[in-house]
Amino acid sequence: ALQLVWFSIGAARGTRRPNTVVGGIVGIAAACLVLKHTGDTRTAFVVATAVFCGLLAGEAGAVISRGAGELRERWLVRFRLPDTPEAAARDLAVRVVVSALVVAVVNALSVLVLLPIAAGLTDLLTGRLGAPAAGAGLWLAALPAVAIVTIFAAFGNRALGRYAALGFLVALALVWLA
Repeated sequence: ALQLVWFSIGAARGTRRPNTVVGGIVGIAAACLVLKHTGDTRTAFVVATAVFCGLLAGEAGAVISRGAGELRERWLVRFRLPDTPEAAARDLAVRVVVSALVVAVVNALSVLVLLPIAAGLTDLLTGRLGAPAAGAGLWLAALPAVAIVTIFAAFGNRALGRYAALGFLVALALVWLA
């Protein structure tokens, strides 16, 4: 469900996309932690609530990673080709590795900060609110509709609609073969 929601979001007017890595990990891990530690038998209800927390974590993760990303991008822009091809290849490889490590460390720290918050919020919404948790039940009921609308919105134009139809046919063929 998280992938389907983020699938339709495109960066527009200079905005940045949510951090789908952080949001996905936090949403999935929050559901797993709450299900394991509370023993709640309402799996779909807990998962739907954790999906909501994952969407929030994706937005928060984008804010957290924005500053580090801007610093990383400034550092990458300052790259100048050295005199020899060997030095250029070495320097470029170091910059690529360091850049990937920065992204990984920032995402890992974001998950470490946001996961306890999301797990606590999921536990609170599913277990301790009682009757007010009906709003989360409505979210669970609406989740399939949100996913379907997201797919139609993403493939709403004629050119991308062909790809959606092709993907549907491939998925149908794979299900039939399995």
